Amino acid sequence: MKKIFLFCTSDEGIFKILVESSKLHLSKKTKKYVEAKRIKKKFPSLDFYFFFIGLFLSGKIFNARKLVYLKYRDFSIGKHVLSETRRFYNSYNNSIIFFLIRCKILFSAGRVLNTAIHLKNHAEAIFVDHLVYVNGLYFEVFFKYKKIIYSNGYPKGFFVIDGKNNIRNKVHDTSMLFKAKTPKKISNKQKKLGLNKIKRNLIKPTNIKYMKNVKFTSLDQNIDFSNVSHVIYAHSFTDAQLVYGVDGFSDTLDWLDFTISKLSKLKTKIVIKGHPNFYNKKPDELTKIDNKIFQKIVAKYSSNENLIFLNSSIRNYELLKKLNKKTILITHHGTLIFDASIFKYKVITSSQTFYIDKLKLSNTWDTVDQYERLLSKKYSNLIKNYDKLYNISYGLYYDKYNTNGKNFYIKTIKKYIKLKGDSLDSIKIDNDLKKLKNFKRRNLFEELGKTIENVVIN
Repeated sequence: MKKIFLFCTSDEGIFKILVESSKLHLSKKTKKYVEAKRIKKKFPSLDFYFFFIGLFLSGKIFNARKLVYLKYRDFSIGKHVLSETRRFYNSYNNSIIFFLIRCKILFSAGRVLNTAIHLKNHAEAIFVDHLVYVNGLYFEVFFKYKKIIYSNGYPKGFFVIDGKNNIRNKVHDTSMLFKAKTPKKISNKQKKLGLNKIKRNLIKPTNIKYMKNVKFTSLDQNIDFSNVSHVIYAHSFTDAQLVYGVDGFSDTLDWLDFTISKLSKLKTKIVIKGHPNFYNKKPDELTKIDNKIFQKIVAKYSSNENLIFLNSSIRNYELLKKLNKKTILITHHGTLIFDASIFKYKVITSSQTFYIDKLKLSNTWDTVDQYERLLSKKYSNLIKNYDKLYNISYGLYYDKYNTNGKNFYIKTIKKYIKLKGDSLDSIKIDNDLKKLKNFKRRNLFEELGKTIENVVIN
């Protein structure tokens, strides 16, 4: 009896390779013939239309901070809708456009959920791309109903999850898929590797893949940092900003604006540092949008003399050397914790960040009220605990399935198809794939299948 394998991606480029490899992997796993079918989305169910109307009557659809927590049949529809909505620059232009776009994306999410629920009993497995956006709802449905899910992303690379391990039939949010793997124990050699990686990235941030095209500039030596009490680190406003979970804010612009507004009332100096990627020499469309949004924030608060905007690509290493050691550093979900550990600064960060919160490395919040209380705390009342930091660094940077690991799927693909740097041009990949002889193409799919990470969630 054949098995049905679904995919919701385009059937071209890198996704064609991953889908074919997943299909072959599933066939070997089940020892059955597998037929691949691309998903055709259905319209939302009648029940969802009533749900949609109820959002208007309750007012939740008008409040983004409430909408981000929205569930439909236990599935986290609100988080995925807002993540996708904020990829559109027009959503930042005014509140009406923001509202209209999220209504449109909400309707699209209803289609995804109705489609997934309809198909759950007609397929053995699914390949899902871009789990942080509306497609993540396919994952939630298929995992709840004990199906096999294939996907790719950072930091895990190419991976598979068998929903049969979901013994309690729980709905799992996608955020746990993006947490850094943190080994409980590491050797002294591994600890040294973790520390050295932190130091190298701090001193030379262009080592980090997405920052290699950033041209860093020198810090203005005329700026006086002696009276700086806090430094706020801006994040991307468009790229997977709710990837690690929800903490009370609807998005990173909401968080940044709130933070600046609250701290600007202090009589101390506050530094707001633009993310280096805002100033990338080869920006993609989302990077350009990020920069435009940040410039609006700069303009909004330009009259406040207590605010110092570092509106260029400054190395964090240069800044940290200049600050008073009692300066409080604030990030939403970034790897700032690594940089801070070298200089022993205290950090405020969301509980929904790239590592599991139970490690208690810094001062975290789960709600807006908790965050506001943290912002009002004095330096002496904040904690710092870097005991497990090198475990996180080692797990993040040296996992064999990650971008630096021997089993990273792009490395396998490059053995068969010549890719220029990090370019994943679909047309070139398709053309090169067609040129491969059948046995070579089969070898590529088989070799990729051997490097798929088996992720267990229960």
